[in-house]
Amino acid sequence: MKIGCRLFGCWLATLVVTLFGSVGYALEERCGPVLGGAVLSLAYECFNDSTALIVGFTPPDSFGWQYSLDSKTDGRGGRVYEMHGIAIRETQEVVEIVVSGNMPLLGTASSGAEDGNIGWGDLFINLTTEDILTASNKNALYAIRFADSNDSGAAVAGVYGKVSAKAVSNVNNGYKTWASYAAGVASGGEVAWLGDFGANQTYYAETTSINAIDQGDFLGPIQMLTAAELTALKFDATKLGGAVTIGMRFQKRLIIDECGVEGGDGTSCQDCHGVACGDGKLDQCLVCDGDGTSCLDCAGVPFGTAKDLGCGCGLPGPSGCDKKCGSTKVKDCAGVCGGSAKDLGCGCNLPGPSGCDKKCGSTKVVDCAGVCGGTAKDLGCGCGLPGPSGCDKKCGSTKVKDCAGVCGGTAKDLGCGCNLPGPSGCDNKCGSTKVKDCAGVCGGTAKDLGCGCNLPGPSGCDNKCGSTKVVDCAGVCGGSAKDLGCGCNLPGPSGCDNK
Repeated sequence: MKIGCRLFGCWLATLVVTLFGSVGYALEERCGPVLGGAVLSLAYECFNDSTALIVGFTPPDSFGWQYSLDSKTDGRGGRVYEMHGIAIRETQEVVEIVVSGNMPLLGTASSGAEDGNIGWGDLFINLTTEDILTASNKNALYAIRFADSNDSGAAVAGVYGKVSAKAVSNVNNGYKTWASYAAGVASGGEVAWLGDFGANQTYYAETTSINAIDQGDFLGPIQMLTAAELTALKFDATKLGGAVTIGMRFQKRLIIDECGVEGGDGTSCQDCHGVACGDGKLDQCLVCDGDGTSCLDCAGVPFGTAKDLGCGCGLPGPSGCDKKCGSTKVKDCAGVCGGSAKDLGCGCNLPGPSGCDKKCGSTKVVDCAGVCGGTAKDLGCGCGLPGPSGCDKKCGSTKVKDCAGVCGGTAKDLGCGCNLPGPSGCDNKCGSTKVKDCAGVCGGTAKDLGCGCNLPGPSGCDNKCGSTKVVDCAGVCGGSAKDLGCGCNLPGPSGCDNK
C-alpha cells in the first residue's frame, strides 16, 4: 500500500494510515519528496534477511536523508546475511539511495548456491497502493539492479520499469517463503523485521519470497556513489551501521517527475510562476500572487461584466449627441443635437420622395389608365374620352342652342333675323330677289335667249342662233324642194294653159 499523495507533489497533512497491518503515522504537510508513500524493498538472494523503507514514514534529517533501520538480529545463516537498512534522499532531479548490511557488493561464496555465490537481490520501488506480489503480477514495479553478480533477470545494472519479480532463493539455498524465513528467525529467539513495516508486515505475503527482477524495461543507468561522495552528501553511515555501505544515484525523471507523476514532465505541480512545488498562488482573478481585486467588476463580481461607464454600475454610459446619462438625442440632418430636421431622402428638412414614382419633387399621379404621370383623364365620360359636351352637357353631345335659345333647336339666324331667310339676291340683301342679267348687271334686264346676251334667241326650223332656215315642201328643214304649184318638187304649171 502507498502512503501519502503525489497530487501536485504535496503529502496529505495529518493523514494517519496503517501499513499492511503495521504501525500508523501522520505525514507532515509539505511539498517535498514526490516519492512520498513509495515502498523500497530489498532481500538477499537466499532470502535470509530483507528490509523496506516507506518514503515519508520518518522525517528526513536536515540534509534530506531519510533512514529506515532494520533489525540487526533477524538475519539467518551468519553475520554476513544481516541487513541493516535503507536510506533515501531526493532532490529536484535525482534520487540517491543507500543500502547497508554485511554482504559485500559482489556477494559471498556459498556451496549451497547453484552458481556458488549468494549476494544482494534487486532493489524494488513500488509506487502503487498494493503489496509487492500484486504489483509484480501487474508488471507495475520499478527496480534497480546494482549488483552485477546476482541472479537477476535484468541484463545490466540500471533502473527498470514495468517490472515483474521472481524468487531466486530456491537456487541460493534459501528460504522459499516469508513464513519459513520468519519461522527460522523465531527459532533463534528473534523476530523477523521488515524495516519500516516492522514485525507484523503483510507487504510480503506469507508465501512470497520474491527478491529479483524477472523481466522489465530498461529505463536508464545508475551511478554508484563512493564513500567520499556519500560523505559530501552528508550521509551518516553510523545510523545504519552495516559493514558494507552501497550508494547509488539515478535520474528521478526515469520513474517519476518532481510532481509525483510517473513518466511526467514536471509541469503538473508548477505554481503560477512556473516553479515546481512553488508557493505562488492564483488569486480569484487568476493573477499570480495577486490580491484578488484586479478582475472585479463595479459590482464586486470576479470576472463580472458589470461596468460603470459614468452613469452608475451596470448602467449604460453617457449617450446621445449631448453625452448625457439616459439621453437618446441624436443630431438631426442640420447638425442640431436633438433637432427635429429630418432628411426624408431628398435633402435635409425637405419633403421626402413624392408622386407615384416616389421621386424627390415629383407631382406625378397615376392617371385613369393606371399610368404614373400619364395624361389620360376621365372628364366624366370615361378614361381618355372627352367630357360632357353640348348645350345639354352630356357625353358625346354636339347640341348647341339655336338663335331662339333652344338647346338642340333648328332655328338659325342667317343674317336677316332668327329663323328668317338670310341675305339673298345678287345684291345679297335681306329679302332681295335680284339676279344678275346676262350682262352681269344685278337687277339688269339683259337676257341671253340662248344665242348670247341681249341677242335674239335661236331661230329657223333648226332652232339655231341666226338661222333662217325653213322647212321645204318635202318637210326638210333648209331643204330646196319647192312646190311650184303642181306638187312638191314637181315642175310647176306648164303649157300654155299654165297647168
